[in-house]
Amino acid sequence: MSEIHAFILKPGLWRGEGEISFSMADDRFKYQTKWHIHSQEEERIYAIQEVKIEGFNESNKNQFVLTSLTPSSFGIELKNNIVGTVPGKGVLDAQVLAWEFHAPEMDFEGYEVYELHPDKSYSVRANYVSGEGLRTFIEGELLPVK
Repeated sequence: MSEIHAFILKPGLWRGEGEISFSMADDRFKYQTKWHIHSQEEERIYAIQEVKIEGFNESNKNQFVLTSLTPSSFGIELKNNIVGTVPGKGVLDAQVLAWEFHAPEMDFEGYEVYELHPDKSYSVRANYVSGEGLRTFIEGELLPVK
């Protein structure tokens, strides 16, 4: 696997923050996220992400499982209490980790892109569509917890 990317591919704790917006409103909300990447087991990597959005009472937890790991691609599965379980595909190169989900039968699709910086932090952008074209836009940064 990648020796360049520590995020998602190696065990550790990551914290991030940024802004999130929804197509149904003009407001932008600050969010904080925490990722706990577990060790690789049986050719799988397990990760848990918790997202807290300013002004919302409950946080959202996402579980990810990465499989079929190669130097340039991987399978990924997202599971949470909103969309259930959704399979996807991921790609990576020296500067970028990214994944996408296409589940038209669930009325859900989206992508996340993580761009590596020299200080080992990542800029994050994501876009998800669910329901009747409701979009979620995310921009932020992610840093390792030392």
